[in-house]
Amino acid sequence: MIYRIIYLFLIIFLPTVLISQESFYRPKDQKAHRYEITSVDWSPDGKYIVTCSKDSSVKLWNAEAVREIMTFRGHHHQVMAVCFAPNSKQIASVSRDNNLKLWEPDSGVVKEWMLDFRKPRQLLFNPDGNVLAVATNMGAILIDLTNGNDIQLLESPAGMPNSAYSISFSPDGKLLAVGSIFQAQVWDLSSRRIIQKMGESDFMKHNIHDAVDDVAFLSDGNTLIIGRDKETHFFDIKSGKVNKSIQGLVKDIGLSADGSILAINHYGALDVYDTASGDSLRSLDLLRVYIGGISISPDGSRVAVGLKNGKALIWGAESGRRDWLYPAE
Repeated sequence: MIYRIIYLFLIIFLPTVLISQESFYRPKDQKAHRYEITSVDWSPDGKYIVTCSKDSSVKLWNAEAVREIMTFRGHHHQVMAVCFAPNSKQIASVSRDNNLKLWEPDSGVVKEWMLDFRKPRQLLFNPDGNVLAVATNMGAILIDLTNGNDIQLLESPAGMPNSAYSISFSPDGKLLAVGSIFQAQVWDLSSRRIIQKMGESDFMKHNIHDAVDDVAFLSDGNTLIIGRDKETHFFDIKSGKVNKSIQGLVKDIGLSADGSILAINHYGALDVYDTASGDSLRSLDLLRVYIGGISISPDGSRVAVGLKNGKALIWGAESGRRDWLYPAE
């Protein structure tokens, strides 16, 4: 009954399509976000970076020229997550104003959904680009972009946590991993059932006592990387066992397109690892400056880093070079 009430509540809010050039602002001067960057994403084609902030704005950057292209305006509260579509031509953002926006910079079209997200935390397209998943305090919400009013909530069985902190689609788009409190769940999207989980008892063995901060599928579709508290685990979905672990505080993680390079945000320090061996390849110490978000380039050679002071930089994971997306003060 509760599921039906929530579902009916959600589908009342149909998507609105806006065409507004005022939503797309091309700056004359390069400016940082005014407040903390909350999320960063690198476009699948490697050409662009998008950032969002608690200042309610979204910014699009040229990754090669290291220049701002435009600022997206329209949210009225903190923007908590942002991501590119697989075609690199659309950008999705979600805010605490309960508004999800789908931006199309080339056409000037903005599509938006007014929903009761209740603390949105993460946002992600499926591999085909026709479904958006949102991690919220209610759970994981799926929006079918081919039919904008088809919105579904993945509701966990009784006794299992609903709140979603992180999400990741499998490479074939058939599975969705959801990081929750004391648990990482793997959902089969055709049956809408949980087929595997790393539960509280498993985490307690590793002395972990908090929510799952981030999850990411490797390219094999069977290994799920789970970042939580003081460790990052490589979880085998078929066997339900942890193959290996990386020690260190973790806020969020990023993967290269082929899954060979892993970046971990260690709250002020950033490390890049080889996923096959688990060995650290290079470290970036920002002297404990709070990192608000990271995203690794498709080829794994560079990492985009968003900071609490509203600035962002591109860090060469191989070269060690730092390029600020706007002049550092």
